[in-house]
Amino acid sequence: MKRATWSSVTVFLLLLAFLSAGWGPEFEFTGFAVFRDSGQADFDSGAYNNTAYNATEGFIQLCPGNLSGTYTSRVFDAGGEASWNSLSWVRGAPYGSELPGGQAAGSGNCAANMTGNVLLLHMNGNWSDASGTGNNGTAVEASFSASSKLGSHAGLFDGENDYVDCGSGNTLDICQTLSIGAWVKPETTAPSHGYHSTIVNHGNSYWFLILKTGELSFLRFKDSSYDLVSTDAIVPGGEWSHVAVSYDSGSANEVRLYINGELSKSGSLDGPMDSVDSILSVGDRGNLHYFNGSMDELALWNRSLGADEVLCIYERGTLRLDMSARSCNDSACSGEAWGNVNGSSATLSVPERRYFQYMAVFGSDDTEHSPELCNVTVDYALNANAPSTPVMNSPGNNTFREQDWIVLNATSTDPNGDDITYSFYGDGELINTTTLPSGSDAIYNWTGPGLGVHNWSVKAGDGVLESGMSETRYITVYTTESPETVYIPQDCNELGCPEGYACESGVCTKTFYGGAVVYRENETEINRLESRVAWLENMNEYLQEKLHVAEQRKSMQLQELQRTIDYIKLQEGNVGIISPFGVVIIVILIWTSFSIGYRLKEALDRKKPINTSKGKI
Repeated sequence: MKRATWSSVTVFLLLLAFLSAGWGPEFEFTGFAVFRDSGQADFDSGAYNNTAYNATEGFIQLCPGNLSGTYTSRVFDAGGEASWNSLSWVRGAPYGSELPGGQAAGSGNCAANMTGNVLLLHMNGNWSDASGTGNNGTAVEASFSASSKLGSHAGLFDGENDYVDCGSGNTLDICQTLSIGAWVKPETTAPSHGYHSTIVNHGNSYWFLILKTGELSFLRFKDSSYDLVSTDAIVPGGEWSHVAVSYDSGSANEVRLYINGELSKSGSLDGPMDSVDSILSVGDRGNLHYFNGSMDELALWNRSLGADEVLCIYERGTLRLDMSARSCNDSACSGEAWGNVNGSSATLSVPERRYFQYMAVFGSDDTEHSPELCNVTVDYALNANAPSTPVMNSPGNNTFREQDWIVLNATSTDPNGDDITYSFYGDGELINTTTLPSGSDAIYNWTGPGLGVHNWSVKAGDGVLESGMSETRYITVYTTESPETVYIPQDCNELGCPEGYACESGVCTKTFYGGAVVYRENETEINRLESRVAWLENMNEYLQEKLHVAEQRKSMQLQELQRTIDYIKLQEGNVGIISPFGVVIIVILIWTSFSIGYRLKEALDRKKPINTSKGKI
């Protein structure tokens, strides 16, 4: 038994590892459900604008030569009202982000590895060292500008006497391997003071600078001499550029110089650097070589950065990928406003609706480089919403029926699109259930409710939740008697029928309903009177029609009687004497005719006056 238990656990852990590693079907543990765009088939369901899917590398990027573009996703359908929890995406780098402090190792695409970082100046209104080594700067005349490359501010140097003193801490005494990177914006390519422009200087050990002719350089001091490596390309004035240098004494004292993420020059010094006990300054080396312009995001490492690391640092500063999202009421997502989403994963604050859409906005300061969007995940939870309270379509409230059957009609919708089970109640008892798609009319024929006042109502359920009970409606069935049909003895095929009659098999016919009327306790006196008057009018019409037909029959019988008398006279030889047999026949015919007329008249005369108390007529 233990062996079986351990086997089950092992299989579960292997399956969990299998899913977590990204093998097998897509799966998320962060919410109830997810939508994901992770390949060309998914992304092609959306709309590209100056962007395209790179099938070789597996991401969306700007089309060549473009500095901006957008990608708008397909509209995601949750199938019902949903809470849209979060939006997360994988990008080529953390675009627009400052370098992380605290010597973080970093993870993910192009995440900066800050291992060995001993100085990090974000220059966001202060000269604090974010590396965690405590090499905070002290400004000498230097100030800040709100026109920064990253963050809220940049350092501002006037080229005359501005610099920042970062001290001479032990962590700054580096001579074997090092790397320096910074965003710089010189006022001009050739400084107006006619000297070189210092980026970082460490006493008489090394000097990272821009030559007065615009080339990027790294210089090593040795005794009374120096050695340097310079680029052929210049650092332009009036715009932001990322400059970097790496030095490795273990690789033949190799120096590599980078401008905007690209290796611009590599060379070797003729010897290692000396260790010195001197301050590290930013923006000056103490002898008129001041930097004139803006500087941002300066970092110093005690190791040599690789080319890919330098490129990632450049791209996180020069590329932008902003995300927006919206939830929608309809599948076209027409009219809803976009809301910005920050970072690479964000909790959403959009209304709870059925549909969702996101938009990626691509931006670049360099046509040779583009942001990369690899995949997007939308985390949501379908709300457990009950169907709407049924709408009573027909019959209306306080209506009357002549027939002993009632067709009930109601409609409900489910926010999640689930099928709906309608429960019909008649006189407080469940009389029918039926399941139909959301939004369908539910129809039930309630047969045999009987004479009197009846009520009906409906409730809707989706298998999980139920709606509230609908309103209660009342119906009066005022007859359960079999209908009576009046026939007019004339050939309607030739003569037609009076208004309200139908020609059936050559005979004009009309059906009337008799019976008693039952009234509810809460009916007003006016309602009762109106109902009874309507019933009396119906009965009056019925009896009048019966009388009319009887009179026609009486006329026909009198005509028949006259023909009979004429016939008898003819048989008696036309002598004016009627035999006893003929007299008997005439008496019978006259009595029958007048008897029918008298009964109809009596029926009309017997109509009861209106009784103002409740009950029957």
